[in-house]
Amino acid sequence: MKLTPGLHGIVAIALLGASNAFAQAYWEAGVGVAALHLPDYRGADETHDYLLPFPYLVYRSERLRIDRSGIVARVFGTDRLELDASFTGNFALRSSGNRAREGMPPLHPMVEGGPELVYRIAGPHDRHRPRLDLRVAARAAFAVGGGRVSHEGWTLNPYLRLEQLDAFGSGFEFSATLGLLYGDRRYHDYLYSVAPLYATAARPAYDAPGGYAGIQSQLGAGRRFGRLWVGGYLRLDSLNGSAALEGSPLVRSHRYFSAGIAATWLLGGSGLPEPSGD
Repeated sequence: MKLTPGLHGIVAIALLGASNAFAQAYWEAGVGVAALHLPDYRGADETHDYLLPFPYLVYRSERLRIDRSGIVARVFGTDRLELDASFTGNFALRSSGNRAREGMPPLHPMVEGGPELVYRIAGPHDRHRPRLDLRVAARAAFAVGGGRVSHEGWTLNPYLRLEQLDAFGSGFEFSATLGLLYGDRRYHDYLYSVAPLYATAARPAYDAPGGYAGIQSQLGAGRRFGRLWVGGYLRLDSLNGSAALEGSPLVRSHRYFSAGIAATWLLGGSGLPEPSGD
């Protein structure tokens, strides 16, 4: 559940333990809390820390799976090819207090969603051996704020994902992703354009085009301890080589790290033992 910071960070660590938590269960639900360190937006040189609660849900049936991999609908008659529903977003977009965007309109939280095609390159989908996927996600982006929801373009995210659900029989699970980011003109305009009205001597006007937007890589790890799951992620984001973004005066950093840790408590599930009541 690929891949801007913010909401994606929460989704990544909220669902990171789903496969371990769901060896035999039909469904599981719980609550958790995440601590996140995120930039104000991709390309910002200012960061903030967040402490946020989140819900946790795992569900699997013959045709539908909701877990760490996302929302997967099996519409193809092969184990190597899947069609997923991919969701990500960024609740942490900030304009107030950000020096680069001082005096500009606010950036509202964004939600992105769309189909994701998954091709299994190598490995089975089980706990004991690693699996390598090629994933291509196309998402529509919507800004939510000011009493309305506005469509702000499209993104494309092809990436490789390697996961090991039970590394060396330790109970720890690991994942690694490496992918490219693309955005259309409307998406980049929302984040990186500077209208002449808001131009200054230090912030010239800029009309952001669509195109290549950089590389993201991420490492994640987690482990289940009874009803408690703990985990985290570290992400490296690079905008180097993105002609669409490097020319924007709002891009103050071309490379940065973001990170998050989370703990989840499982409240119930068809695979969990009932409390003894003692």
